[in-house]
Amino acid sequence: TPLIYAAQGGYMDVVQCLVESGADINIDNNWNKTAMIEAISNNHDDIAIYLIEHGAQVNNFDSYYSPLIIASKQGLDNVVKYLVAHGAIVDAKKYDTTALKTASQHGHLNIVQFLIENGA
Repeated sequence: TPLIYAAQGGYMDVVQCLVESGADINIDNNWNKTAMIEAISNNHDDIAIYLIEHGAQVNNFDSYYSPLIIASKQGLDNVVKYLVAHGAIVDAKKYDTTALKTASQHGHLNIVQFLIENGA
């Protein structure tokens, strides 16, 4: 969808225009990736946070991972905190992968500590 492509590319002004025009924030593509998941996967934390603020579902999985797992992998501390503050399930897992495991594998100490402090 246009929103997914704009989020993937990091085009905040286009994302805002599409959302304000009524684009479905939670629609996904053939791989179950939403605009928020694409924003997180491509390190566009400002877009991810904007989409969460406008109703993006924080516990949707793409074909493999949750937004929290992806943000933990990417080292996006602020997105991890924002997701948890907005109801992301800290221990959600698929294919034996959790946010804590992923953050540990990628050496993101701040995220590891935050997840442990929040019940992981």
